[in-house]
Amino acid sequence: RANLAALRVRQPGHAALDRYDEIARMLTGQPGARADDAVSWLEALNRQLRIPSLATLGLTTKAVPDLVEKSRRASSMKANPIELTPQELTAILEAAM
Repeated sequence: RANLAALRVRQPGHAALDRYDEIARMLTGQPGARADDAVSWLEALNRQLRIPSLATLGLTTKAVPDLVEKSRRASSMKANPIELTPQELTAILEAAM
């Protein structure tokens, strides 16, 4: 969800948006599915699988700023289609708590 929002605002012509639409079609099996449909599908899957929240796993709001900073420097972020801001990363973690 965060990548979609960031790309749509800051890089609306980015090829990743088309790839997200393609992934949505694969995940949902719907030929007209769009990226937002994939987000909904994944959220439903998380509920169905009863994936615990990060808070349940021990993440506290106090730890979020440090985790955001470490996340920004992580090598895995280099593969993200757009650099997410600290505010966006914070919002992701807070939503997952």
